Amino acid sequence: MNNLQDLFDARFASYSEHSNKILLRLESNVIPAILEVLELSSVEESKLLWKDVRVVENHVVIIGAIEYSPGDIIKDDVTSVTLSKEQAMLMSKLVKIAVPLTLAENASSAQITKHLVDSQSKLRDEYEAAYGHDQNALTAAMTDATHQQLGWDETVEPDLATLVDSVSEFDIEKLSEKQLEALVLTHLGEHKSGGKLN
Repeated sequence: MNNLQDLFDARFASYSEHSNKILLRLESNVIPAILEVLELSSVEESKLLWKDVRVVENHVVIIGAIEYSPGDIIKDDVTSVTLSKEQAMLMSKLVKIAVPLTLAENASSAQITKHLVDSQSKLRDEYEAAYGHDQNALTAAMTDATHQQLGWDETVEPDLATLVDSVSEFDIEKLSEKQLEALVLTHLGEHKSGGKLN
Protein backbone atom coordinates (compact mmCIF):
# COMPACT_ATOMS: atom_id res chain seq x y z
CA MET A 1 0.00 0.00 0.00
CA ASN A 2 1.25 3.49 -0.83
CA ASN A 3 2.08 5.85 1.99
CA LEU A 4 -0.01 8.97 2.50
CA GLN A 5 2.46 11.32 0.75
CA ASP A 6 2.46 9.04 -2.33
CA LEU A 7 -1.34 9.24 -2.48
CA PHE A 8 -1.24 13.05 -2.31
CA ASP A 9 1.46 13.14 -4.98
CA ALA A 10 -0.58 10.85 -7.23
CA ARG A 11 -3.67 13.00 -6.79
CA PHE A 12 -1.74 16.17 -7.61
CA ALA A 13 -0.14 14.56 -10.66
CA SER A 14 -3.54 13.47 -11.96
CA TYR A 15 -5.00 16.96 -11.36
CA SER A 16 -2.06 18.60 -13.13
CA GLU A 17 -2.29 16.19 -16.06
CA HIS A 18 -5.99 16.90 -16.59
CA SER A 19 -5.53 20.65 -16.12
CA ASN A 20 -2.87 20.61 -18.84
CA LYS A 21 -5.21 18.68 -21.16
CA ILE A 22 -7.97 21.23 -20.56
CA LEU A 23 -5.62 24.16 -21.24
CA LEU A 24 -4.40 22.42 -24.39
CA ARG A 25 -8.01 22.15 -25.56
CA LEU A 26 -8.63 25.84 -24.79
CA GLU A 27 -5.58 26.89 -26.83
CA SER A 28 -7.57 26.39 -30.02
CA ASN A 29 -10.21 29.05 -29.34
CA VAL A 30 -10.44 30.53 -25.82
CA ILE A 31 -6.84 31.49 -25.08
CA PRO A 32 -6.27 33.26 -28.44
CA ALA A 33 -9.46 35.27 -27.82
CA ILE A 34 -8.31 36.22 -24.31
CA LEU A 35 -4.91 37.31 -25.61
CA GLU A 36 -6.52 39.41 -28.33
CA VAL A 37 -8.76 41.20 -25.83
CA LEU A 38 -5.99 41.74 -23.27
CA GLU A 39 -3.67 43.33 -25.87
CA LEU A 40 -0.56 42.41 -23.89
CA SER A 41 2.89 43.59 -24.89
CA SER A 42 5.27 40.92 -26.17
CA VAL A 43 7.11 41.03 -22.82
CA GLU A 44 3.88 40.61 -20.84
CA GLU A 45 2.76 37.75 -23.04
CA SER A 46 6.10 35.99 -22.58
CA LYS A 47 5.69 36.29 -18.80
CA LEU A 48 2.08 35.02 -18.74
CA LEU A 49 1.64 31.59 -17.17
CA TRP A 50 -1.76 29.90 -16.93
CA LYS A 51 -2.13 28.70 -13.34
CA ASP A 52 -5.57 27.14 -13.13
CA VAL A 53 -8.77 26.48 -15.02
CA ARG A 54 -12.09 25.52 -13.48
CA VAL A 55 -15.83 25.58 -14.10
CA VAL A 56 -17.85 28.03 -11.99
CA GLU A 57 -21.59 28.51 -12.60
CA ASN A 58 -21.44 27.21 -16.19
CA HIS A 59 -18.41 29.39 -17.02
CA VAL A 60 -14.87 28.30 -17.70
CA VAL A 61 -12.68 30.46 -15.47
CA ILE A 62 -9.07 30.70 -16.59
CA ILE A 63 -6.56 32.08 -14.11
CA GLY A 64 -3.07 33.16 -15.02
CA ALA A 65 -0.36 35.46 -13.84
CA ILE A 66 2.10 37.78 -15.51
CA GLU A 67 5.08 37.28 -13.24
CA TYR A 68 8.24 39.36 -13.20
CA SER A 69 11.38 38.49 -11.24
CA PRO A 70 14.07 40.68 -9.69
CA GLY A 71 16.69 41.29 -12.34
CA ASP A 72 14.25 41.22 -15.27
CA ILE A 73 14.96 44.01 -17.72
CA ILE A 74 12.10 46.13 -19.03
CA LYS A 75 12.91 48.44 -21.90
CA ASP A 76 11.31 50.65 -24.49
CA ASP A 77 12.78 52.76 -27.28
CA VAL A 78 14.32 55.20 -24.81
CA THR A 79 14.99 53.60 -21.43
CA SER A 80 15.94 50.29 -19.85
CA VAL A 81 15.14 49.34 -16.25
CA THR A 82 16.43 46.36 -14.27
CA LEU A 83 13.66 45.43 -11.84
CA SER A 84 14.25 45.31 -8.11
CA LYS A 85 12.29 42.86 -5.96
CA GLU A 86 9.70 45.54 -5.15
CA GLN A 87 9.37 46.64 -8.78
CA ALA A 88 8.95 43.02 -9.90
CA MET A 89 6.13 42.57 -7.39
CA LEU A 90 4.44 45.80 -8.56
CA MET A 91 4.72 44.84 -12.23
CA SER A 92 3.30 41.34 -11.73
CA LYS A 93 -0.45 40.98 -12.18
CA LEU A 94 -3.22 38.41 -12.04
CA VAL A 95 -5.32 37.53 -15.09
CA LYS A 96 -8.74 36.00 -14.46
CA ILE A 97 -11.30 35.67 -17.24
CA ALA A 98 -14.56 33.74 -17.47
CA VAL A 99 -16.10 32.44 -20.69
CA PRO A 100 -19.47 30.64 -20.87
CA LEU A 101 -18.90 26.89 -20.98
CA THR A 102 -20.98 26.50 -24.15
CA LEU A 103 -18.83 29.08 -25.95
CA ALA A 104 -15.60 27.48 -24.74
CA GLU A 105 -16.87 24.14 -25.99
CA ASN A 106 -18.22 25.11 -29.40
CA ALA A 107 -17.40 28.68 -30.45
CA SER A 108 -14.61 29.92 -32.65
CA SER A 109 -11.90 32.26 -31.37
CA ALA A 110 -13.58 35.15 -33.22
CA GLN A 111 -16.95 34.43 -31.57
CA ILE A 112 -15.37 34.30 -28.12
CA THR A 113 -13.47 37.54 -28.79
CA LYS A 114 -16.76 39.22 -29.76
CA HIS A 115 -18.41 37.93 -26.57
CA LEU A 116 -15.56 39.26 -24.40
CA VAL A 117 -15.51 42.65 -26.15
CA ASP A 118 -19.32 42.98 -25.89
CA SER A 119 -19.24 42.00 -22.20
CA GLN A 120 -16.45 44.48 -21.51
CA SER A 121 -18.37 47.25 -23.28
CA LYS A 122 -21.57 46.48 -21.37
CA LEU A 123 -19.75 46.49 -18.02
CA ARG A 124 -18.03 49.77 -18.90
CA ASP A 125 -21.38 51.35 -19.84
CA GLU A 126 -22.99 50.16 -16.60
CA TYR A 127 -20.06 51.46 -14.57
CA GLU A 128 -20.12 54.83 -16.33
CA ALA A 129 -23.88 55.09 -15.83
CA ALA A 130 -23.57 54.36 -12.13
CA TYR A 131 -20.38 56.23 -11.33
CA GLY A 132 -19.86 58.64 -14.19
CA HIS A 133 -21.01 62.22 -14.61
CA ASP A 134 -24.50 61.43 -15.92
CA GLN A 135 -26.61 62.61 -12.97
CA ASN A 136 -29.84 61.11 -14.37
CA ALA A 137 -28.22 57.69 -14.81
CA LEU A 138 -26.68 57.93 -11.34
CA THR A 139 -30.05 58.83 -9.82
CA ALA A 140 -31.70 55.90 -11.63
CA ALA A 141 -28.97 53.53 -10.45
CA MET A 142 -29.35 54.76 -6.87
CA THR A 143 -33.12 54.35 -7.05
CA ASP A 144 -32.68 50.75 -8.16
CA ALA A 145 -30.12 50.17 -5.43
CA THR A 146 -32.34 51.53 -2.68
CA HIS A 147 -35.44 49.69 -3.77
CA GLN A 148 -34.97 46.57 -5.88
CA GLN A 149 -31.50 45.50 -4.75
CA LEU A 150 -32.26 46.14 -1.10
CA GLY A 151 -35.53 44.23 -1.32
CA TRP A 152 -37.84 47.10 -0.45
CA ASP A 153 -41.36 47.20 -1.77
CA GLU A 154 -41.13 50.08 -4.26
CA THR A 155 -44.60 51.35 -3.32
CA VAL A 156 -43.71 51.72 0.36
CA GLU A 157 -41.10 54.18 1.58
CA PRO A 158 -39.16 52.72 4.51
CA ASP A 159 -39.67 54.39 7.89
CA LEU A 160 -36.26 55.97 8.56
CA ALA A 161 -36.77 56.27 12.31
CA THR A 162 -37.75 52.60 12.67
CA LEU A 163 -34.78 51.45 10.62
CA VAL A 164 -32.35 53.65 12.55
CA ASP A 165 -33.73 52.35 15.86
CA SER A 166 -32.98 48.81 14.72
CA VAL A 167 -29.25 49.60 14.55
CA SER A 168 -27.94 49.23 18.09
CA GLU A 169 -24.20 48.51 17.70
CA PHE A 170 -23.12 52.03 18.70
CA ASP A 171 -24.44 55.44 19.77
CA ILE A 172 -26.01 57.18 16.78
CA GLU A 173 -27.24 60.29 18.58
CA LYS A 174 -24.57 62.60 17.13
CA LEU A 175 -24.81 61.47 13.48
CA SER A 176 -26.04 63.85 10.79
CA GLU A 177 -29.13 63.06 8.70
CA LYS A 178 -26.88 62.06 5.79
CA GLN A 179 -24.83 59.75 8.01
CA LEU A 180 -28.03 58.18 9.35
CA GLU A 181 -29.23 57.47 5.83
CA ALA A 182 -25.89 55.85 4.95
CA LEU A 183 -26.08 53.78 8.12
CA VAL A 184 -29.60 52.62 7.23
CA LEU A 185 -28.46 51.53 3.76
CA THR A 186 -25.56 49.59 5.31
CA HIS A 187 -27.84 47.99 7.89
CA LEU A 188 -30.41 46.96 5.29
CA GLY A 189 -27.71 45.57 3.02
CA GLU A 190 -26.40 43.39 5.86
CA HIS A 191 -29.82 42.10 6.92
CA LYS A 192 -31.81 41.72 3.71
CA SER A 193 -32.41 38.23 2.38
CA GLY A 194 -31.03 37.06 -0.92
CA GLY A 195 -27.44 38.26 -0.93
CA LYS A 196 -25.08 41.15 -0.46
CA LEU A 197 -25.65 44.83 -1.08
CA ASN A 198 -23.35 44.84 -4.10
